[in-house]
Amino acid sequence: MSVARAANELHVHERDITNAVNLVSGVKFPALVNKYRIERAKELLAEKDKRKLTITDIQFLSGFNTKSNFHRVFKNETGCSPTEYLAAANNRAKRLVRKKDPPNIQLKWWPMPGALLRRVALWGTGSVAMFWLLFPPMLHAAPLNQYDIVFDSNRSGFHEIHIMDGDGQNVRQITSRRSEMADHDARWIPGENRIAFQSYRGRGWRIWSIGLDGKTPSLVTDYTNYEGEPHWNAAGDRMLFTSYRPAQNIMLADGQGRTIRRLTSNHSYRVVADHPKWIPGQYAFTYVSDRDGDFDVYRFDIATGASQSLTDNAFPDFYPTVSPGGKWMAYLSERNGVFDTFLINLAEGTETPVSQNTAASASQYNSRLMERSSSLTALAPAWSPDGSWLAFFCFMGGNAEICALNLKSRSTIRLTNNIAHDGAPAWRLKPAP
Repeated sequence: MSVARAANELHVHERDITNAVNLVSGVKFPALVNKYRIERAKELLAEKDKRKLTITDIQFLSGFNTKSNFHRVFKNETGCSPTEYLAAANNRAKRLVRKKDPPNIQLKWWPMPGALLRRVALWGTGSVAMFWLLFPPMLHAAPLNQYDIVFDSNRSGFHEIHIMDGDGQNVRQITSRRSEMADHDARWIPGENRIAFQSYRGRGWRIWSIGLDGKTPSLVTDYTNYEGEPHWNAAGDRMLFTSYRPAQNIMLADGQGRTIRRLTSNHSYRVVADHPKWIPGQYAFTYVSDRDGDFDVYRFDIATGASQSLTDNAFPDFYPTVSPGGKWMAYLSERNGVFDTFLINLAEGTETPVSQNTAASASQYNSRLMERSSSLTALAPAWSPDGSWLAFFCFMGGNAEICALNLKSRSTIRLTNNIAHDGAPAWRLKPAP
């Protein structure tokens, strides 16, 4: 991440970013980030055999996008390559001599635990959230009209992709296919002025991308069966999506949609693995599965292949998404036949309801309609890039609308207001003009 890009995404001057970094850490931002990335790489090298990691796995887990940059920075900090470091660590008789010591970092203001600072550094290029954690007194959340939100709506009579300002104004329709096979489940593509979405365009359900002017649609993936729900990591070089290979599973691809491997191991068409979302700052993601008989939320560690249950109750749970700071997880749950959004404090395990939808919503939105793109697909909650707002499903006027919760004030506002079905929001900070 460059200072210019950070300033552009946060809508502040480059000088403010530079001054904030130097003031807090006493060193330039790249030196601070690289120090903690290399410390994490050394920890992972020590666990390489136990966790069955490759050097490439360690490269990505420690926040480096390219092999050359990883090796260059590692050697600059330690005086040797990762392979040489590993060999020396395994040979206790051989002393590893560092080329130079890391910078003597003194946190002048707002000190934070080392574990948190290390996690912030590992969030990688493209992660705006690291600045909000490091410099909260200096950088403030943008007002709602500084965001763009892409969402699904059938206000034209067909399910199409739309964009609006974060305050619900300036709505623009992006796709105009006028097809009974909905365009839906849109996501912003990191680093591009394009969106990705799921569409049925003569060759089955595929992931497509399109410009904000509604032109130049192009395939992101092209397998022989169902593909959908793309989600990129902050750096934009890894993408999760669902696909029937052989049954419904979570897949890992590079940033261009080229499949790397299947992550989940579902072989039954009666079992679903769905709704993948990256967990900020981790080489892991949340997803849902009904492998134990009802839908629950799980965390999947890509390096180890291990799944961990995050919800275990008698209710169908869907669409988990972890906040940029890692404190909260929002998800949708059907309680007594009604869908509402809930927040879990991941450290404490406490749960708080966000919405209180009425029983009248049950006939239109329930778990039996999960696979229909015109129903549950459009009910997923979504975090703003800085984690200060949560967009969620609210049932008003007899249909689905998009509301937003201010996490600081705990106040709620309504973003859409019409007789149509609106949902599946995804945020971004508007690019600088």
